[in-house]
Amino acid sequence: MANEEHLAILRQGVEVWNKWREDNPDIRPDLEEADFAGADLSEIDLGNAYLLKANLKGANLFKAYLHHAYLSEADLTGANLCEANLAESDLVGAYANGADFADAELRHAEIWDANFSGADLSCASLFSSDLGYTNFSKANLRQADISKADLHFTDLGGAKLCEANFEEANLNLTNLRGADLENANLQYADLGRADLRLANLKGADLRNARLNGAALLTTCFENVKLAWTSFSFMDLRQAKGLDTAFHFAPSHVDIHTLYRSEGEIPEAFLKGAGIGSKFISRIPSSFSGKPVRAYSCFICHSSKDRDFLEKLRSDLYANAFECWLELSPKEDGPWRAIEMEEMATRFDKLLLVLSDTSLGENWIDGQLLGLIREDEDRNNRRKLFSIRLADEDAVGAWKCDDRGKDMAAWVREGAIHDFSTWKDHGSYTRAFDRLLKDLQAEPKTNPIINEDLTGYQGG
Repeated sequence: MANEEHLAILRQGVEVWNKWREDNPDIRPDLEEADFAGADLSEIDLGNAYLLKANLKGANLFKAYLHHAYLSEADLTGANLCEANLAESDLVGAYANGADFADAELRHAEIWDANFSGADLSCASLFSSDLGYTNFSKANLRQADISKADLHFTDLGGAKLCEANFEEANLNLTNLRGADLENANLQYADLGRADLRLANLKGADLRNARLNGAALLTTCFENVKLAWTSFSFMDLRQAKGLDTAFHFAPSHVDIHTLYRSEGEIPEAFLKGAGIGSKFISRIPSSFSGKPVRAYSCFICHSSKDRDFLEKLRSDLYANAFECWLELSPKEDGPWRAIEMEEMATRFDKLLLVLSDTSLGENWIDGQLLGLIREDEDRNNRRKLFSIRLADEDAVGAWKCDDRGKDMAAWVREGAIHDFSTWKDHGSYTRAFDRLLKDLQAEPKTNPIINEDLTGYQGG
């Protein structure tokens, strides 16, 4: 709770408070859970103040000094923080829906897992801030400086990001669906596996940016600036305006992108990227005839089940599945070869093998299953496919915790393919045919491809 003496001083007005702060620079104000809803606190000195869970809803904090303030879980909904100084402040878990941070200073701030949906951060400085997992959906960040910031798993869906500076920012796995990035600076930014569906990148500077694995759907690339830009593991058929790009140097377009795009990439773009005319001329013939859809597939298993997995992988290869196995021993950490978040998002399919070894040694990581479930919910697409080598009772008794949730129960809700008698050729063949049918029954194109695009202004 707040220090009553500090509250009494503040109730005398901002002028008295600021004078007290000036006379007592070594005292850290304790205003925990204090209620300042709707209060006029313009130009107040709250530097280094402790404001945990404080209620500042609708408060006027115009030009307030909040440098290094602790505002974790504070309620700033609808507050006016125009031109406020919040540099190096802690806003973890804060609620700032619809708040006005125009021209505010937020560099090096901790804004992790907060809610800034609909907030105005136009021209604000968020340089080198930690913005991971924060909700900025439909927020206004026009001309904001977000360079070198970490926006890992941040929600910027529908946000106004025109002319914003994202140079060297980490936008890995960020939701930018429907965002307006016209003329934004994305030099050296990492947009790996970002959701760019319906986004407008018209005139954006993508030199030295990495878009590896980014999701596209009528995404506007009109007049973008490119140089050493990386387009790996992408389907560029949904990129609009690539033929209008300005190329200042070659870019990287890998074979996986050519394959996923089935060769349907504008010739002008490929030439600008530095790909030779002779190679380009051969692309159409490489994709003539009925296209074959190849899925990327990761098989999560215990290394002690390797004989079964090698057989399964071989058969999946023969049916156009690109497969990888995790073969690390348990003591090295079963998920260390590939970061769990990458596993949950990068691959089209994940096969989870439920064997006596993987169940008995608690080898299966609940956090990974939680991330897979979140990815399925986010993209409305099934990703996890379970295979049972153990008996039904063992699978029924299995528990797997992720942040208090039993992910084993979630796995059991879905279909589990029975390979418990896989050593019998006929039994294995029947089980594999059922699994293959299940895997191939998934949509071969983006499940939202036919959704209403009314109002989209991109390309």
